[in-house]
Amino acid sequence: MNYLKLLVFLCAVFALACGQSKGDLAVKDVAATRALYTEQKCVVCHGEKGDGGIGPSFKVGAAMTRSVEDIATRIGTGAGVMPSFKEKLNQEQIQELAKFVYKEIQGR
Repeated sequence: MNYLKLLVFLCAVFALACGQSKGDLAVKDVAATRALYTEQKCVVCHGEKGDGGIGPSFKVGAAMTRSVEDIATRIGTGAGVMPSFKEKLNQEQIQELAKFVYKEIQGR
């Protein structure tokens, strides 16, 4: 019985270590982050609802497999023709944009 309790405990610790809780993914201020998404011209390439255009859609394909951390890295470093935003935005803004794409646009 003690082994079962230990196994359950270790599984719970492992699960917490491997992912974020839903609360961690909440955007602090959706309206302000939506405004940042527009101000930084994300909307020009990815569309107001993330459907794409000049840039790829956030709602299909590889974009739907990326974690919040992956999205934040892409925002920070850029990718292909997408510019890097690490000199324009602070780390909190990058994280909020990543969570905005993940939760508000992709609905995950």
